[in-house]
Amino acid sequence: MQPILFNFALVFGIMLILTFLPGPLQQLKLAWRRLARKRRLSLLLAAVIPVAIHLAFYPRPEPSIHDEFSYLLQADTFAHGRLANPTPQFWPHFEQYHVLAQPTFSSKYPPLQGAFLAVGQKLGHPYYGVLLSCGLMFAALLWMFYGWLPPSYALLAWLIAVAKMGPSTYWMNGYWGGSAAAVGGALVSGAWARLAFRKASPGVGSLFGLGVTLLAFSRPYEGFCISAIAGLSLLWMRRGESLAWLRWAAPVVAAGVLFLGYYNHQVTGSALRMPYVVHEQQYEVSGYFLFQKPKAVVPVYRNESYRTFWTLLVPDLAQKTQAHPVAAVVEKLRTGWAFFWTDWPLSLSLLGVPFLVRNRRLRWAAILFALFLCGLLPMIGNYPHYAAPGAGLIIIVMIGGLHAIRRWNPQGKPTGSVLARVAMAGVLLLFVRDVVYRDFLQKTPLEMGGIVALRATRHRLLAQLEKQPGQHLVLVRYGPEHNPVIDFVVNGAELEQQNILWARELDTASNEKLMRHYAGRHIWRIDGDAVRPELEPAGAAGWAFNARIVSK
Repeated sequence: MQPILFNFALVFGIMLILTFLPGPLQQLKLAWRRLARKRRLSLLLAAVIPVAIHLAFYPRPEPSIHDEFSYLLQADTFAHGRLANPTPQFWPHFEQYHVLAQPTFSSKYPPLQGAFLAVGQKLGHPYYGVLLSCGLMFAALLWMFYGWLPPSYALLAWLIAVAKMGPSTYWMNGYWGGSAAAVGGALVSGAWARLAFRKASPGVGSLFGLGVTLLAFSRPYEGFCISAIAGLSLLWMRRGESLAWLRWAAPVVAAGVLFLGYYNHQVTGSALRMPYVVHEQQYEVSGYFLFQKPKAVVPVYRNESYRTFWTLLVPDLAQKTQAHPVAAVVEKLRTGWAFFWTDWPLSLSLLGVPFLVRNRRLRWAAILFALFLCGLLPMIGNYPHYAAPGAGLIIIVMIGGLHAIRRWNPQGKPTGSVLARVAMAGVLLLFVRDVVYRDFLQKTPLEMGGIVALRATRHRLLAQLEKQPGQHLVLVRYGPEHNPVIDFVVNGAELEQQNILWARELDTASNEKLMRHYAGRHIWRIDGDAVRPELEPAGAAGWAFNARIVSK
């Protein structure tokens, strides 16, 4: 009932403003148009304003998701001047989710997000890398919108982007959002509009190639989808004309491919083997697409938590998805709706989407988005940042729908114009509400029992250890019923040098070898399944090593 009353009051308040403050609103409209025509200033403000809002209203995010720690390990690796780390001597104790232990100790993910976080780490904290990537994302999106829309509409599209992907979302409140891929997608889609509807230029062609490269460095599959769709459609639209744009884009893409091959070689030993694929071969049972079947031979696991995660939790999701593909596609669309379109002002835009066919540019934006969406539907996962390469196209479809509604004036009454204005005012006010209340601050797509508690527990244990002199080794015990989503064993790139080292408790012989190797450290144990895990000295009464090794 409360959301209904709030939205009713919101609409009523907007209508009062539109009715009784026409003069100030007209002045605001003129000022908005003047700002939109100053493109360089607008691009600068587009990057700075969301970052300033986040710094003013939000604390530094605390990592808790497996993916975040994998990216942070990658960032720490880059910050130390390496692309990969050597395999630790006792690597089964240091296995980390979404991280390779062999042939190198490295994140499985492509390098762009980690590169941003590494820049942030050099500046003082990886969080600054998140802010940097998000600032570039919003500037790149506005540049893209300028290619598709009139200036004032482009600035409105940027406002929607900030509301849906900005300070109040996990893209800026975590370390695994979609900002890096969104930059690449914005460059590809923005260059597409300029190459398709204007005279091609070397700079725009090069930006197209840069966008393709950034997508390969962030989300290769989704990036390939949008890049292939954009490239093939451009070839079709410019058939019979000069293909100079392709000659300008190709060297940039070629340079990116060469570097990515070098990165793969450093991490996996082969330029043609991506870390993601090697990790899948070593740990994963289920595939990534609806049409893939589970592996016939289960990989070898060295601890029970890994076995549970990779053979039960992840495959269970995949099997449910493959058993009910229609329901899975509907759920994927619902998830995207909940993130991008869930607020009623933007839902209104769908009423005008069928009328986009009347505008050539907007028609093409809808076509590109629809084709990109078709590329996403066969995937099993459905997190919103998977759609980051096409996020700009989603916003353009929204703006196009609102523009179509604006032109709906039955019997000469400005009904559609009023609806469009109410929708945009609603977007702005709902964004202000989200910033003030910060309802989404501690939430992620993996929000479930224990994640928030994990943040608090890690913070508490780290604070206790940092007060103790010397270096520390913490052995973490998990029972057979442990929830593997909750995991304390995460480390940086310099295992031997870091003050607090986290390790998995395995069998007695392995544990004793590990403890002898780190005899110069204070050695602690925690029970990872306890309601309130506490540090206990390694020799505390009541502790006995697990005698079981999970190897088959």
